[in-house]
Order: sequence, then structure tokens, then C-alpha cells
Amino acid sequence: METSDIIPTLRFPKSRGRNRWVVSTIGEIFESLPTASYSRAYLSEEGSIGYIHYGDIHTKYNSYIDLSKVKLPSIPVELKKKYRFVKDGDLVLTDASEDYLGIGKAVEIINVGKHKTICGLHTILLRETQHVFCVGFKTYLFQSPTVKKQIERLSVGFKVNSISYNAIKDIRIAYPDNKQEQEKISKCLQTIETEIRANVVALNKMLQHKKALLQNLFPQRGEVTPNKCFNDSDKKEGWRIKFGGDLFYPVSNKNHQFELPILAISQGKGAIPRDEINYRVSVSEKSIEGYKVVEVGDFIISLRSFQGGIEYSRYRGLCSPAYVVLRKKTDNLYDDFYRHYFKTTRFIQDLTRNLEGIRDGKMISFQQFSEIRIPYPSYEEQQKIADILTSLDKIIELKKRKIELLKLQEKGLLQQLFPQSE
Repeated sequence: METSDIIPTLRFPKSRGRNRWVVSTIGEIFESLPTASYSRAYLSEEGSIGYIHYGDIHTKYNSYIDLSKVKLPSIPVELKKKYRFVKDGDLVLTDASEDYLGIGKAVEIINVGKHKTICGLHTILLRETQHVFCVGFKTYLFQSPTVKKQIERLSVGFKVNSISYNAIKDIRIAYPDNKQEQEKISKCLQTIETEIRANVVALNKMLQHKKALLQNLFPQRGEVTPNKCFNDSDKKEGWRIKFGGDLFYPVSNKNHQFELPILAISQGKGAIPRDEINYRVSVSEKSIEGYKVVEVGDFIISLRSFQGGIEYSRYRGLCSPAYVVLRKKTDNLYDDFYRHYFKTTRFIQDLTRNLEGIRDGKMISFQQFSEIRIPYPSYEEQQKIADILTSLDKIIELKKRKIELLKLQEKGLLQQLFPQSE
């Protein structure tokens, strides 16, 4: 353990020029305690001993686990071995992940009280031996870019990356020797983390609201009218039902001079110019000769049918001949209505029943699409439903963008509040 002249880019006013940063190693500050290895199938909702599962660290918790507020799975019987119960301030790391970002994810334990809890499979339990950190600081220390890079370099494995205490104990860590500066760093990062969490909760509520709308605005299987109907004639007589081939026809226009952008057929954004999503695939002029022209308002049958294999194009461009391009047979089809309908669970289920297996994916032919029964309500009904869903989608996209920006801000703060090199 040694003091160092290294300092982060961003410091709080009263910390500048006063508090030194200390360089140490994980092994000098923490000891590793034994963890259990019970699988998820062994756990119970009832029991006197809580169990921290590594999968929950990956999916449920950000920087800490507040044992006074969470309901952990439990060990249903007496422990066969003596494990150390967690204490306030303990740090729990995941020792395995399918990607580098999840390796060594750390959460701090707080408000243990009388909750007897052990750590489980694929976790590393660290406990301070030097008591140099304030509550809440350690987890951000392990999220700092320098520490994460060292952990990533040490991870091993092919499909699942993993680490061990012996592998990480020599990792060098830097921290301010003044706990007040640690507290300021923690509070700063906690503030933005809390905002991110609140926005994620709001986003999930919006997505649930959209799911409920889809169930109410479209007929369920075996029904001809939805729960919510706007047009009186549609409500009274029920929605008309047509076959896909009655509403759309395939087009294969290859008459172009390479002047159009090549479109990527994506699940999230539909048909979009490759340049806009940094999709770089080299294609020869000869191969482009066989590409199909896609007009604004066309639908494209993609191969990834399990996610809803019909994508909409707001662009004029070219797509691979592997795709089937669909065009409306009548102007009485409101684009956004069918853009939303082709993503409903009911349509995807209908689509799945009409598939041909091909290699690792699924291919949908126009013939199969043409035999699927598709709702055809009045144009006014289509427009009303589509406008509601499109407005909600815009709000959802704004919320997603806000979360992305907050995460970028959090990443930037981590880079500036901790030293980048020793």
C-alpha cells in the first residue's frame, strides 16, 4: 500500500491539492471468504437463510443489495457446511459471465440486520481487512475503467468468461485516502444511478402499457372485434378478415443503376440505410445487380421470423434478393396499422405456423404469407389505432434515449472521478 501522485481528472473543490490517492491491491485490502454452490433448482421461497445467486446480481441489482428491502431465495434445509454469513460492507463479485461486461460485476451488501445470508454459485465474497473505505464506495471502485480493464484481461474461458480470487488479488486499485472524498464520489454516482433506475422503471411501465393496448386494440384469437373499438360499423359488424395475398403482393424490381442506398433489414428499426447504423459489408457492383428496389411504404419479409419477420421501410433503397418485398394492393391500408400489427404476438404465432426450416433460421415465402389471415378494419379504425400506438412508441423511444444518455454520463463520470492510469 503506497500513496501516489496520480489523481483523477475530476475532483471536488475541497479535495484539490489536499487529499492523496493511495495505490494498493485487492489482496492487500480484502480477504476472500467461502461461498456455497447450490443451484437455482435447489432454492426455495421459504427458509431462514438467504442466498445470493450470481444470476440475480447480473439482472436485478446495480451497486448494492439492501437486505432490509429485498426478498432473496432461501436455502430450504440446514447447511451441510459452515459458510460465513455476509456483513455490512461486504462486496460480492460475479466470477462468471457470458460477456466481458458482466465479469466481476460487484455489489455491496448493506443493512444486513438479522438477515442471515450466504453467497452462492459463481460469486466471490470479499471482506475488508484494512477498513479504508466508506460505505458505498467499493462498488464504484470496481466499476472504474482501470479496475474493469484489469479484470477483463484476467478473465479466462471460451463461451463463459470467468475469474477467481487468486487471479484478481494482485489487481492494483487506487482510492482517495480521505473518506469524505470517497463519500462525495459515491453520492455523485449514486445520484445518476438512481435517476437511471427511475427511468428504467418508467420505461418498463410504458412497455407494459403498450402490451395491454395491443391486447385491447386488436382482436384476440377466435374473436372478430377487439375490446376497444372506435368505429361504430366495425364495432357492430366486426372487423373484416382477409388473407395476406388479398392485401399485399410481392415485387421484385431490379431495375436500378446502383444510385440507391443499400438497406439493412433490422428488427428494431425496420429497413434502414446501412450507413446510418455503421453496418459495413463490402459488396461488389456485380452482386448489387440482383438487389431489389424497395419503395417507401413497402414491407419486407425477413428471415428472422421468431421476432416478427415483417419489417417496414421508410426509405427508398436496395435490399438483398434473399428478402421478399411486399407492396399494398389497395390504398385502404394504413401503413402504421400494419407495421404495429405485424409485431403482435398473435401475428407472430400465425407466422410461426407457416414456416419452412432453413439452416439455423426460418424462411417465409410469399405463398406462406399469403395464406395467413390478417385483420382488415375500416381505414378510420386503422388510423386511430396506429396513431395511438405510434404516439406511445415516440414516448418510449425518448425514454430509451434518455436512459442511454444517462448511462453515457455515468460512464463519463467513472472515467473522470477515478484515475485512468497509474
